[in-house]
Amino acid sequence: MGARRSARAPTAGYAVKVLWAADPSYAGPVLVRGRRIDGDGVIRFTRDGTLSGADKLALDPSTSENVERAWPSYTPVQSPGCYAYQIDGTTFNYTVVFEIVR
Repeated sequence: MGARRSARAPTAGYAVKVLWAADPSYAGPVLVRGRRIDGDGVIRFTRDGTLSGADKLALDPSTSENVERAWPSYTPVQSPGCYAYQIDGTTFNYTVVFEIVR
């Protein structure tokens, strides 16, 4: 799973365009959460880049009809800063730190 470059959202704030992808050998669920780590702020997860969205993202490769096992999404944030994803599966845990700059 990985993040792509940040882009300006069509509404106020910023949106990180993200393509989440599962290794073909992994069939369990994945839970992605996030937050700002250098101050107040939240991360949301959406498909369209708007600033509203869910506070976590659940991916289940075992039930996906997506043969490429990839889920495009956006991570909208209100302002520039330092953020982190916590990505948890049944056999792994990852933390990904990234910065949104103007």
